[in-house]
Amino acid sequence: MDDFKVKLRTEVEYGVLEDALLKAGSDMGWNTKVDHKYDIEYRLGTEVEEKKTYVDTTISLTSNPKKRNEDVMLFIMGLDRNEPTNHFRINAGCSRPDPGKIKNYLEKVVGYLNTRN
Repeated sequence: MDDFKVKLRTEVEYGVLEDALLKAGSDMGWNTKVDHKYDIEYRLGTEVEEKKTYVDTTISLTSNPKKRNEDVMLFIMGLDRNEPTNHFRINAGCSRPDPGKIKNYLEKVVGYLNTRN
């Protein structure tokens, strides 16, 4: 399992970064999914009360490979939808993606980020 830290030169609003990450994934032909994670707490009294507290966001990028060794599964982690950021992590999960594919993906992300500035 490989883990890569990605640093941005300036802080970027979450919505702008999410948009760039998803569009770049789509350009690569990958399936994209955004997962906002919450801690859930139940309180019991005369009724059941549910309290959700936002934790973080993960973006999943997966391919539909023709061959098993071409499979790509990446997780973009370290995102907070409530805060601008200047970094995130890419976790390769159980796949072994070609470093060239990751670099190509990141170049597409940069392209989308630059069109927003």
